[in-house]
Amino acid sequence: MLAASGRYVVLRRFEPQRRYHEHDGCTTRTGLIIDTETTGLEAEDPIIQLALMEFRYGVECGRIFEVLGSWSWYEDPGRPIPPEVTKLTGITDEMVRGQRIDDAAAEAILARASLVVAHNTGFDRPRLEERLPAFEGKPWACSHAEIAWSEEGVGSTKLDYLAYRLGFFYAAHRAEDDCHALLHVLAQPLPASGRLALTALLDQARRRTVRVWALGSAYEHRTMLKARGYRWCDGQRGRVKSWYRDVSEEEAEAELDWPATEAHCDTARTVSMSALTRHSERAFLL
Repeated sequence: MLAASGRYVVLRRFEPQRRYHEHDGCTTRTGLIIDTETTGLEAEDPIIQLALMEFRYGVECGRIFEVLGSWSWYEDPGRPIPPEVTKLTGITDEMVRGQRIDDAAAEAILARASLVVAHNTGFDRPRLEERLPAFEGKPWACSHAEIAWSEEGVGSTKLDYLAYRLGFFYAAHRAEDDCHALLHVLAQPLPASGRLALTALLDQARRRTVRVWALGSAYEHRTMLKARGYRWCDGQRGRVKSWYRDVSEEEAEAELDWPATEAHCDTARTVSMSALTRHSERAFLL
């Protein structure tokens, strides 16, 4: 009655589901949703929790059929957890003391997966590839960056906000809870197009993209570069120190001309990327 009045939004508390659709004979694969919690946002901040959720999905239809299993491990970072991280995640020094991710178990689960999904793959992928190098050999998809949420009329890509827009709420910022919530988001139709979120994600993840590097751009052109969608890479950890922009393969040729003619860079270079390299540290190398 409250929802029907138009004056209220009614949210339901999310309860994890084991099954979403019955098998309908389509080709299926095993996907793996991952989430990490760390001691901070910097690259050197260690992982303190890893959660994995294995699920079965339709290759072409994008339907999620069932959850196959879920796992979570704490890991002792060897340093105190900052108070603000404990406040956000609820993870304390006592919870992680002496704990370690089960590498063998995680790698065995990963071996079954055809696709790894994270909500902020640019954050999770480099950390996991450093901690568990087996993650390097898998294709990844990012539900934060590879679904056109703005075109669906969604103004924020934070996972708890996406949950709100899709009619539910959950206990955010614990890795295992975030995995369950993300799977539920991916099982829903998108607000504007009506496509299943996972269908949209799979379509985008299968496409190749191109990273255009504007090498040697003058400092005074930074505003112009930012306005066009370029981002700055600071060159740390062996990365290229330059402005860059990711575009589709169809846009790459035209974009390659722009840095030299408009931003007066020394040279422009491109790197082709697929789901095997996108969002990884390898995407920042020439």
